[in-house]
Amino acid sequence: MTMLERPGYALHMETVDLVPPWNAPGEAVLFCHGVAVDCDIWSGWLPGLIDRFRIARFDLCGFGRSTLPGPDHRWSFDGLADDILAVADAAGFGRFHLVGESLGGTACLFTAAREPERIASVCACSTGHYGPAIQNVAAWRAAVEADGMERWSEEMVPRRFADGKVGAAERQWMHEVQSRTAASSLLDAADLLMGAELTGTFRQIACPVLLLHPDSSPFLPMTVAADLLTVLPDARLQVFPGARHGIALSHAQEGARAFRDFAAA
Repeated sequence: MTMLERPGYALHMETVDLVPPWNAPGEAVLFCHGVAVDCDIWSGWLPGLIDRFRIARFDLCGFGRSTLPGPDHRWSFDGLADDILAVADAAGFGRFHLVGESLGGTACLFTAAREPERIASVCACSTGHYGPAIQNVAAWRAAVEADGMERWSEEMVPRRFADGKVGAAERQWMHEVQSRTAASSLLDAADLLMGAELTGTFRQIACPVLLLHPDSSPFLPMTVAADLLTVLPDARLQVFPGARHGIALSHAQEGARAFRDFAAA
């Protein structure tokens, strides 16, 4: 674990390299999470990937164990891409794969559009590209300002997971991480997503993209994934039936297998 210094804040990052010598040096993959969680959301992906991939993951600025930015910080997708590349550089990655979820998936796609020579592929879970299509997020600010983060988290957990898709321990972990999140980070990230219009940018992505999408996200309906599939020049879509927004956790093993097969194609 490392704290990577950035202008005005520091990022918590972790690297794992358990690629056996007969598979070395292994490909590189960097994970990027979404709002109000941290990089531990990817824990279920690692066992299915560590024999082949050198792995880096980090907590986004203002989330998890990363520090809060200063009052002059302005959230932007360019800033998120800069952080992704800084983590990749610190991990010693040249060309690498990206796996992201929700806001992190959008940031990964933006990075691929901006830095095509660095990105081998993108796997984007529960990811959007057009803010006006996002549902049930505009009300977050009023809800958080009125009732606080713990109440917001209580309402958020069932929007991430359908009944029976994760156990009580995973639900409790998610609630605790969400409740600890700074309201300013959540709301600034939500504003960034709601203001996004990245259709033209994403048409420029040269690398292959795998979209993993739930059929029952309260935030990104299937129409968003279907539209994004037509926007991306080289993309495929895998849908998880009966799943809500948090497939990065609820369908970790399935996601890791899908990404592994996709990266090998």
